[in-house]
Amino acid sequence: MVLSHGELQNAIMRRFISSNPRLLLFFAALITRAVMAWYIGSGDHGDDDGTYINMGMHILNGEGAWVSPMNMEKARYHSYLPPGMGYLMALCQFFTPGNFEPLRWPIIILSAGACLWLADIGKMLLGKWGGLAGWIWALYPPQLFWSTRVNPHAIATDLLTLALLWTLKISKSKDNSRWLPFFCGVVLAVLTLFRGEYLIGAVILGAYLLWIKRSWQRPAIFGIGFFLMMSPWVIRNWIIHRAFVPVSTNSSRMMWETYNSQYHFSGVEVPFLEENSVKFERLNELEFRNILTKEALDYIKNNPARALYIFAGNLVHFWRPFVTPGAASLGQNLLYVFSYVPLFSLCLTGLYIAPYKKEPFWTLIAVIILYKWSIHAFFYIIIRFRESIAPVLILPAALAVVKSIEEFFPSDPAQKTDFRRILAGIF
Repeated sequence: MVLSHGELQNAIMRRFISSNPRLLLFFAALITRAVMAWYIGSGDHGDDDGTYINMGMHILNGEGAWVSPMNMEKARYHSYLPPGMGYLMALCQFFTPGNFEPLRWPIIILSAGACLWLADIGKMLLGKWGGLAGWIWALYPPQLFWSTRVNPHAIATDLLTLALLWTLKISKSKDNSRWLPFFCGVVLAVLTLFRGEYLIGAVILGAYLLWIKRSWQRPAIFGIGFFLMMSPWVIRNWIIHRAFVPVSTNSSRMMWETYNSQYHFSGVEVPFLEENSVKFERLNELEFRNILTKEALDYIKNNPARALYIFAGNLVHFWRPFVTPGAASLGQNLLYVFSYVPLFSLCLTGLYIAPYKKEPFWTLIAVIILYKWSIHAFFYIIIRFRESIAPVLILPAALAVVKSIEEFFPSDPAQKTDFRRILAGIF
């Protein structure tokens, strides 16, 4: 049979796609992100973008990674924020002074690559259909937006995916390789230096490896990699403060802004009054941290009903299906709702049916979700805090879709499960 020129081209294209699925996924993720970056322009990169720019300039000037917190221009705090984004800004400012727009493109490429890592996790957990997880992330509209922003959340999301992939590989590996646990610890440390809440994430992953391997060897090597990468920053903080500051001190302000009479789940930071700014600017950084923590705890003690309302409200608002009011247009919010609600529903279904005993990695996923959810009962919630764990929400969603495919289109009818009964029980 002789193929026409057009049929030959189609055959070659189909052959290329079938033999290069990872390349297709990477370019699909890259192109959609590039289009989104072009469409929305540079825009706002997050509440702390100006602060990180200033940190980068101070680093370039040889002054160290100090910043002035919002509405406290006279303060000079050396450990207020995790340093990762500041050093990245300094690097960008060194090559392109006055412009950090070039940073968007490495972040976009990293995000496209992270879709491959999530697809790999999916295949290890779900078999041949597991690559669907990478495709969901590649095309999920909220992540298309966040992956084009120059802020630590976008980078942390990708690094979290890589750390989870390596953790899964370590847990399933039969050899005694020491390098993968070591570099997994290094990645977790870099992640923590971008987003400080992942300090506890290192404990969670280390405990998981100990549970799975029933040996201290892999968790210990993981810990060595983590501590070696973290130690320069921790030692530097000790020299400055003569106190143990593992990552940053800004969590006290986030707690103060949350347990506050002016807090209403809007995602807008509670501003310091002028007299408060004057008072706080006279304090050193650790005094500032301690007094804000004390005032937040005093507010909880003196207003227990209001504090319980805030605590419960944060737990609810963490999952809300709309962007912070005033931060997006009606059309953008509708797009978010129609993107997020199906994913959230599938995620809940996946978490319900996940084979926790057969595959303990699902337990790790559930614990990470619970951890991230619980800490924002104490710190104010904005949507990008939830979007930063999108990969661990997508994996259970992919599980629900894959189980649906296997149930309704089984290769062997005898292998059909009672997944329909489970769905009926949920809905």
